[in-house]
Amino acid sequence: DQVATHLVGEGGNTVRIPEVGPGVTYSLDWIVATYDEDLRLLDYHGIEVQAIDITGSVRPYFEAYLSGDAWEHIEHRYGINWANVYKRMLPQLLAKGAMLASYGKKLAVIIQDQLLAYIGRTGRMDIEVEEDATLVNLIFFSYRLRFLHDGNVYTLELDRIIPTSSRKLEAAFIAGLIGPRMPPKEEFDRIVADKMIEVINSQK
Repeated sequence: DQVATHLVGEGGNTVRIPEVGPGVTYSLDWIVATYDEDLRLLDYHGIEVQAIDITGSVRPYFEAYLSGDAWEHIEHRYGINWANVYKRMLPQLLAKGAMLASYGKKLAVIIQDQLLAYIGRTGRMDIEVEEDATLVNLIFFSYRLRFLHDGNVYTLELDRIIPTSSRKLEAAFIAGLIGPRMPPKEEFDRIVADKMIEVINSQK
């Protein structure tokens, strides 16, 4: 509700539509749309829910559960698939954000606070606020888990809202890809010079 209200405001006829798109590549998790009394579409914006998967498998725990064994004593390693942030998540957001921006629409991204913190902590990428409000077409909504002692349950709580743009995210994404591995100019000049001599000598 917080995300939908931020996108289309309060009041009026609003509907949330799951899995909308012409194909798998550009399918959006949700569309929040407004309509009039004659069911004519008035406005809409996209919503993507981004989580992160794990490496390894939880199968040993599942098998222990099925067999009634004590899963607490299973020694099995698994981790977080951080690489997918750059291989899958960010390219998808750039593509879908650009598509919606070309229609004059926005894309809201619901993301875990820990995932957002990781992106910044690695130094590979910093999602910057777009200062020009007219260019904002991507909005990150960061949520965190909070434990409620009264009910003995966890709840999701909105932590941050980051209004940005496709141009800001694209620049940060590219910088994150090449930054850690980009050699200084002097080093690259030496590489080119060495390869040049190697090629010239091979042609003699």
